[in-house]
Amino acid sequence: MREWHLPRMKALVEGGVDMLALETIPCHEEAEMLCDMLREFPGIKAWLSFSCKDNQNIAHGENFQKVAKKCWESNPDQLVAVGVNCCAPSWVSDLLKGFNDDRPHDPIPLIVYPNSGEKYNPQIGWIDRDKCEPVEMFIQQWLNLGARYVRSWCDRYPFNTKPVIN
Repeated sequence: MREWHLPRMKALVEGGVDMLALETIPCHEEAEMLCDMLREFPGIKAWLSFSCKDNQNIAHGENFQKVAKKCWESNPDQLVAVGVNCCAPSWVSDLLKGFNDDRPHDPIPLIVYPNSGEKYNPQIGWIDRDKCEPVEMFIQQWLNLGARYVRSWCDRYPFNTKPVIN
């Protein structure tokens, strides 16, 4: 993993990026490795977002909150936020609920940018669009749960906004 990520991170940093988006991370091992690698670029900030398989766990099966908190605590000087992307909007509130309950005076900044809730079938493509709920139905709830950065996912979803900072 390191051999794959390092040249890309280095090229972006050398190219003058302001911030790295370490996103759609499926497992704790990769997230931890990226947080460690980030230290090799001390002047760079990043956010870390996870791909989730349900309303509690990241894609590999680890608990989202435990992994995200551990990653934040491993590099709070360079991470600007942790959160979720590429998951159903209906899962996000459960993923965020209670995240900062143990940190009322120093909450961890959260970032949220789910997809539309469609599912991908490798044989036929995106399915279940008719079962999706509009992202805008959830935004206020996410902000109330502590999300500081909110946006929709890619250009696939018609509700594509600039990031919202609470």
